[in-house]
Amino acid sequence: MTNWKSIRLELGGTQAFPAGSVGRAYVIRLPLGTDARVDEASLVAAPSRATVQRYWSSDPDERGTLVKCEHGWIVRCNGSADRKLELDGKTIRIGQQITIRDGEGTSLPLRVASIR
Repeated sequence: MTNWKSIRLELGGTQAFPAGSVGRAYVIRLPLGTDARVDEASLVAAPSRATVQRYWSSDPDERGTLVKCEHGWIVRCNGSADRKLELDGKTIRIGQQITIRDGEGTSLPLRVASIR
């Protein structure tokens, strides 16, 4: 059984934020199967439900969509540059680290903080 879930990803430890930051986060909405992996069949059936919100304390909030592409997932928000979210084949569980890369290849660690 698949359920669409709201998944909060908070910035993990970086040089600038060794303890991470709850004020820098993404909330993504994706269908998860019982194995905690993205259910691609459900996603294909309703791609417009795959949404993202970006909350970054130093930037205006952004809203957009998650788009499955040949080489992973693209976060597409409010006309800002696309970012690549590395989710393919991973389970999504609280505490897990997921990486996001901007258009210049800079990567940031994100920690799964909640799944609802």
